[in-house]
Amino acid sequence: MKVLKPVKFASSMLTSSTAVDTTPVYNSATTYAVNVVVQYQNNLYVSAADSNTNHTPGDVGSESWWVLKGPNNIYAMFDGQVSTQTSASSPFTVVLTPGTVVTTLALFNLSNVNTIAVSATSSSTQVFNKTYNLDSTSITDWFDYFFQEYELATELIVNSLPLYSDLVITVTLSGGSPLKVGSLVFGRLYEIGLTNYGASTGIRDYSIKRTDDFGNTTFVERPFSRRGNFNIQIDKENLNKVNRILEELRATPAVWIASEADEYQFSTIFGYYKDYNIEISYPSYSLCSLEIEGLI
Repeated sequence: MKVLKPVKFASSMLTSSTAVDTTPVYNSATTYAVNVVVQYQNNLYVSAADSNTNHTPGDVGSESWWVLKGPNNIYAMFDGQVSTQTSASSPFTVVLTPGTVVTTLALFNLSNVNTIAVSATSSSTQVFNKTYNLDSTSITDWFDYFFQEYELATELIVNSLPLYSDLVITVTLSGGSPLKVGSLVFGRLYEIGLTNYGASTGIRDYSIKRTDDFGNTTFVERPFSRRGNFNIQIDKENLNKVNRILEELRATPAVWIASEADEYQFSTIFGYYKDYNIEISYPSYSLCSLEIEGLI
């Protein structure tokens, strides 16, 4: 088990993005009607009333005039939620300047993405450059080879970025149009321990299923979140460090990587732990039970 402890995103870290948002920018001199949408300070707001003039969205006292809808299209991929996606044309390029050491990137809820190229520079010198193919078509026999539908991975973990505090990271996504990215998380990766067999993962589905008096069932598809229960073996010499990391991550979304093997990619969860318990079972190692709830 490894955990990516994210760097808290600030708009100053986004050096550039080829994504756009055509929603009109708020103007204090404009009178807005009810349900009109504007963008202000990277967020979208919906007018809650007619004759809405000179009420700045987000200010104290403007709550009855504006309702926060969420981040605009450019910043949707940095809002800490998986289901809200940034949409852009291919190729879609994002340049980040975190201003601190970053070793790992994680991208979730990808749509129409064939390849992702990641490069990084330090003091204008390229120190990392790698392209990832997101083809995840499962081929187990000759029938699959000829007839299996083409499938693309919906997430990617990029590890082993060099340890420079001045990295400028460029991420370029290519594929169909529109490309969509649900979340891009970056930070430092920490080792927790060895994930034991017996782990369980699944999803919590927020879709609605209704059955009427005649037995007809209708479905309304909504987002889902991943969840998991893990038993982790922690070496004695790492107990204090692991306990400190877990304490620091309380009520904090992080990326939990149960296994880096391709076969267990589904066990990677972007979310928070509900609770953990370390049992000092043996002289050389201890066991930690960890329950993780994924973000929607």
